[in-house]
Amino acid sequence: MTFCACASLILPGTDTFGAEPPEFLNAVEEAKSYLLKAYDNKEIPDDGRMTITALALLKANVPRENPVISNAVRLIQSKTGGEKYKAGEAIKDVYEAGVDLMLLEALDHEGLQYKPQMEVLVDYIIKRQAGNGAWDYTNKEADGGDTSMSQYALLGLWSARKAGVVFSPEVWDKSAQWHLTTQQSDGGFTYHPYRGTPSSHTMTVAGICNLMVIRRHLYPDAAGRWANKAVDKKAEEDKGPAKKFGVLSSAPPEGLETEAAEVEDAESMSEIEKTEREKAIEAIKEYKPRTPLSAIDKSINAAMAWMSRKYSIARGVGNYHLYYLYGIERMCALGNMKQFVGHDWYFEGGQRLVKIQNEELGNWNEVITGKAAATSFGLMFLTKATAQSLGKAPSFGLGAGLLTGARGLKNPNEPEMTPEQQKIAEAKKEEPVDKLLAQLMNPKEPNIDAITGALVHNVNFKDREGLISQKETLLRMANDPRMEVKKIAMWALGRTEDFDVIPVLIDGLLVENVDVNTEALLSLCFLTRKPNGLSDQDVSPDQLIDPTLKGEERYQAVQNWRTETYRRWKKWYFTIRPYSERDDVEEALKIK
Repeated sequence: MTFCACASLILPGTDTFGAEPPEFLNAVEEAKSYLLKAYDNKEIPDDGRMTITALALLKANVPRENPVISNAVRLIQSKTGGEKYKAGEAIKDVYEAGVDLMLLEALDHEGLQYKPQMEVLVDYIIKRQAGNGAWDYTNKEADGGDTSMSQYALLGLWSARKAGVVFSPEVWDKSAQWHLTTQQSDGGFTYHPYRGTPSSHTMTVAGICNLMVIRRHLYPDAAGRWANKAVDKKAEEDKGPAKKFGVLSSAPPEGLETEAAEVEDAESMSEIEKTEREKAIEAIKEYKPRTPLSAIDKSINAAMAWMSRKYSIARGVGNYHLYYLYGIERMCALGNMKQFVGHDWYFEGGQRLVKIQNEELGNWNEVITGKAAATSFGLMFLTKATAQSLGKAPSFGLGAGLLTGARGLKNPNEPEMTPEQQKIAEAKKEEPVDKLLAQLMNPKEPNIDAITGALVHNVNFKDREGLISQKETLLRMANDPRMEVKKIAMWALGRTEDFDVIPVLIDGLLVENVDVNTEALLSLCFLTRKPNGLSDQDVSPDQLIDPTLKGEERYQAVQNWRTETYRRWKKWYFTIRPYSERDDVEEALKIK
């Protein structure tokens, strides 16, 4: 039995609200760079696309003072300066107003700076709500409603409510009624239900998110966490079509076992969640919802059942793939779902984004959505934008890794490269992986940084197979006395997809260089599909050790981290190592 044959033993579900694989971090940086350049080149229109770009950059830790963000705010202020909101793209006014509210709240969560603008936007969105509870394109209320546009109206209103803008809970109630009465017979949702179009991935996710947001405001005291399990798709198909599911229907959720857990203890809720819940309870105090909680839950469960049967990340979701992925992130954040029907949705979605990202420009694209909006959606998936808005901000990486420190990507703490250095760095990107590795093995090579950056770029976007075939070279590099070469080797070994290198990576945890240790740990987490490692101590020692420790005390603290981290991973490895290595009883006893 080979080690690769038992790979399934080491691929359990991961905590999707924790640290991200380095390739995802690299994709985030590439996308940020693209959006910033697109703004500089005046390629982003002054409408909702400017706002969604600014929001995505803000979620990706771009400072609020950045010109893209400050310009987007200035545009919103100009659109809300009169008696009525003036959208930059009139026909998509509700979309635009919704994302304008999302950006203002992200910048001003307490409603101290932009509340007047938020109030104008809220008033406009509420007036645009049709009598049936839906939103639609301008002058099209008679058509019956638009699930997608309703989604962004509700997201905007949710943002405004978090910032303290007050409005009648009837808005939520009317929207709930519309969603329940337009849900399809199979449990899914469609773009324009009045046209008889089938349920879709994008709109079913939107419907689930819409109802979860509504539920948070109509029933803030109710349990709101969904646990879900995979189902036997064939057994569900044998049952035949589901019954029509609406307000008066008692049809059970099909194909998915869901149960709402207890409301989180106050201690386990973020400060944002606590405040939001308090505001929602206050707002609903004098209002009795017309839509029963049980009807909302049945609708959510039925839609989740559709998603359970149709779950897909890579294909089959239509023309709005990036829009859909951002919806998946929102659904799982709102439902506190670290997995969905047995799938690590974040890892699968992130892998897909890395694969389809433009290797030259760093953007994503959808024919209808366009580059700026599509890239913004991809960026908000990778940065877990909704988890951030709920106060569960992601931690971008384990620490000073190759892709988050001075290597591979630009380090803001180091001076800009000279024109000559930049020229060398760009030229290196055109060289094959084997040639780059050979240069790194040269002890007199003066361009280590440029070669490392080129290697990271080529492996992530061009020639991963080229790295996989160089395992023996990488193993020699891992034994190189130069720490900068060891560091690169540890990063690269984790991308070989070869589980036989795990012992080498574990040994890298003991090397007396924190950067090497961090790269070894990152690669272990990446290779074994454990973004959070084996415990909450699996982060760079720089993040754990008291920064006031100096000299011998700090050295000893780092040594303790190395010893314990090595012991933890070595013990884990002994439980899954191939049978050919299971005669090392003496060493196993030492580890225990």
